[in-house]
Amino acid sequence: MNSFNSWLRQLIESLPLALAIVISSLALLVSIAMYVEPPDALRDAIEDEIRNISTALTNTSFIERVYIIYTRNALVNTLFILPFFINVAIYISTMVTTAWALGTSALNLEIATGVPKYISILLLMLMPHTYLELFSYSLSIIVSLKLTLSFIKRRVDKVILYNSIATIIVSYIILLLSAVIETVLISL
Repeated sequence: MNSFNSWLRQLIESLPLALAIVISSLALLVSIAMYVEPPDALRDAIEDEIRNISTALTNTSFIERVYIIYTRNALVNTLFILPFFINVAIYISTMVTTAWALGTSALNLEIATGVPKYISILLLMLMPHTYLELFSYSLSIIVSLKLTLSFIKRRVDKVILYNSIATIIVSYIILLLSAVIETVLISL
């Protein structure tokens, strides 16, 4: 029980930083999606990836959709666990690329349906799975940064490792919940 209390206390102490990461991520996503076009060299790759995801999710069962969404997000989450500040660069790069994909998708929707680009972007930012994904990612980044600082200070012990592993497991559970919610929303 003592280990659980230690982990829970550490998780609660991390919430303000996690919230700050989520809010800054949302601001970054919306700003880039609305105002920054992807470089021409990446535009085709982004559009191809959007088509690949759409194709993969078409004509699949509920469980298959959850699996596809979850595994993609879990892979990204795994990258955010990498130590020694590599994850920060990967996170920023991922957020920028995701924002470009979001902006491109919203623009394509505007062309196809007439729904303004900014409405599509803002609607996606209101979806619960967006917040769950970003929260999960923020937990993984925080764990990685704490572990990195512990390694640098040479103060890694069982409690730090236990808390880190427990938080990482929780981040993957949150991603699974997010994938289920996203699949339900896609199915509507």
